[in-house]
Amino acid sequence: MRIFFLLMASWGLIFSPGLGSANPGEAAATLKVGLFVGRPFVIPMEDGTFQGLALDLWEAASKPLGISSKYIQYHSLKELIEATIRHDVDILLTNLTVTHERAAHMAISYPWFDGGIRVMVNKKNQLTVFEALFQNEKLKTYLWLAGLMIGLTVLITLVRRRIDTGFTKEWKTGLALSLHSLIRTVKSEEKSLGHFFGWLGYILSAMWMMAGVFIIAYATSTLTTAMTSVYLHPSINSLYDLPGRRIGVISGSVSRDFLHSMGIATQEFESVASAVNALAAQDLEAVVSTAPILEYWAATRPDLGLAVVGNLFHPEKYAFAANKAQSALMNAISLEIIKMHDNGDLELFKSKYFGPRKL
Repeated sequence: MRIFFLLMASWGLIFSPGLGSANPGEAAATLKVGLFVGRPFVIPMEDGTFQGLALDLWEAASKPLGISSKYIQYHSLKELIEATIRHDVDILLTNLTVTHERAAHMAISYPWFDGGIRVMVNKKNQLTVFEALFQNEKLKTYLWLAGLMIGLTVLITLVRRRIDTGFTKEWKTGLALSLHSLIRTVKSEEKSLGHFFGWLGYILSAMWMMAGVFIIAYATSTLTTAMTSVYLHPSINSLYDLPGRRIGVISGSVSRDFLHSMGIATQEFESVASAVNALAAQDLEAVVSTAPILEYWAATRPDLGLAVVGNLFHPEKYAFAANKAQSALMNAISLEIIKMHDNGDLELFKSKYFGPRKL
C-alpha cells in the first residue's frame, strides 16, 4: 500500500497545477494552519503556543519543504473542517479521522496514527452490588454490628470460662462455641443464654433475638436496595451498554456519526474538555471519543475520577488535511510521513507521548 501511495504522490507532485516541479515550500512561504485541541495531539500551552504529537509531526514533515506555519486555534472541530473546505485555512491539524466523506472535500495526507473509539465513564457510576451496599454510611452500620457480635462473643466466653467448669479452656475453641451459641440464640434453637446465666440470661436472650430480627431485616433490605440500584443503573462497560444513557460526543466527530448510525442518542460538545468536565460533574454517564485522547485525560487527570472502559471499536486512521488547493502539498507531506515511518522517526515521536510501543 505504501509503494502505491508513493507512486500516486509522486504523480501528483509532477502534474498538480501550481506546483509542478517546483518546491512546494516555495509556492507557499507561510500557510494558515487551523488547530483543534485534542491532548496529546494538540496541547495548548500557557504562553499561547502549542505542542503535541500532531504538531511535532507537522513541523518535521513541513520543515524539509521550507514551509512556515501560522497557527490559528478553532474551538470546534466542525468549524475547523468547514473553514478548511472554504479555504479560510490551508491546513487542518488535529487527530483527524480519515473518512470517505472528508477525503471527498479535502486533500488528505498519508495516515500517521492508528486509533479508534473508546468509552469513558465516571467511576462513581460504576458500582458493583458490594460497592452500592456500602454507600451512604451503610458500611459504618455493618461495622458496628460486627463489633457488637465480637464484643458479645468475647464477653460470653469470659463468663462461661468462669462459671462453667466443663467449658473449654482453649480460647480459639471457646470463642467459636460462644459465637455459635449467639447465632443459635438468634434462630431460637435449643439452649438460650438463660441456660448459662439464669433469669438474666433469659432476658438477654430475648433482647438478642429481637436484635437478631432487626439485623436480618436490615441486611435483607440494604442488600435488596443495592441490587435494585445496580439493576436500574447498570455499569457501562462496552459499546452495547450505551443505548438509553446520557452520552457525550464531540460535535462533527466520527464518534458522533458512528453512534447516530447505531440509533444511539447523544449530547454534543464543542471540545473533549467540556465533555469530560460534564462527565466528572455526573451530567453525563459516558463520553465516547478518540481512544488516545480519552486515555490521556484519564492518565493525566486522576483527580476527576474517570476511567476508560471496554475494548477499542471502530478502528480509525488519523491524518493531516488541507483544502483542495493544497492537494500537491499534501502529496509532498505524505512522502515525508512515509519517510519518517521507514526510518523509525514516526515511532520516536509517538513514544514521546505514549511511551515505547508494546510488542
